[in-house]
Amino acid sequence: IKHSVGNKQSLINDQVNSIIEDSEGDLWYGTNNGISLQDSKTGKWRSFLSTFENVQNSKNHIFTTLCYVWSGGYYNLKRINVQTKDIRLYHGLHSVTAIIEKDDKSMWIGTATGLFLLDIESGKYERIQLPVESTYVYSLYQTKQGSLYIGTSGSGVLIYDPQTKLFTHYYTGNCAMISNNIYTILSDEDNEILLSTENGLTSFYPKQKTFYNWTKEMGLMTT
Repeated sequence: IKHSVGNKQSLINDQVNSIIEDSEGDLWYGTNNGISLQDSKTGKWRSFLSTFENVQNSKNHIFTTLCYVWSGGYYNLKRINVQTKDIRLYHGLHSVTAIIEKDDKSMWIGTATGLFLLDIESGKYERIQLPVESTYVYSLYQTKQGSLYIGTSGSGVLIYDPQTKLFTHYYTGNCAMISNNIYTILSDEDNEILLSTENGLTSFYPKQKTFYNWTKEMGLMTT
């Protein structure tokens, strides 16, 4: 799947930074030149916010993260209404790296400078002070109970309890983790938390508070 010059029925750009699947099975691609939508039923493509289109109030065409259907880039956080094509810009939040829904009224926003809690309606946001030196957020995951896993660049993983406002911090110095760079966080119904790093994959089991690593020595391909 790649961009074909002059062909609107293709991926809008070959630098793909984020992929999500919506409730209808359609695929959304955040790229370095806009957002592509691939219809799962027809296979047809649509694109948004690229340099090939006239987009008001936006010079940003690079999208580093997606959340149905929000987009984050270097300059702005955007909320996109696909039906009306209305776009709302949320000013003040830059270098957005991760977006997830907290509840119906608020969103967790990870950025290169830290973590924020955004009120969707008012646009106001609160900075969550992270108790670590590196506040660059790579990834976010919220459990069904509301705990927030925060993957960082260089500071391992933080688990934040919004009720008590307390953190649990895991890093290579206090557990069996193999890296402090946590690029992606996925989960198996909260029974297992899977962390991706440059040195391999780490499984964290919250109930037992144990870690299990899968590296190239155990058969994980180095590529």
